[in-house]
Amino acid sequence: MNWTSSTTWIDDAVNAGLVAITRFARVLRRDIDAVRNAIEFPWSNGQAERQINRLKTINDHHTK
Repeated sequence: MNWTSSTTWIDDAVNAGLVAITRFARVLRRDIDAVRNAIEFPWSNGQAERQINRLKTINDHHTK
């Protein structure tokens, strides 16, 4: 991945004048390290998120 072109795209998107695109690009810029890590590394927190959601669902059923 060419990060220079990615950051150039983000800069262009921020200045595009389209509200939704500008907001999205600002979030990408703010979280650029997380975005890069998600692309570069094979690891995911998906399994942990799945278990957390499962436990929340179980908890919701028991508290109603």
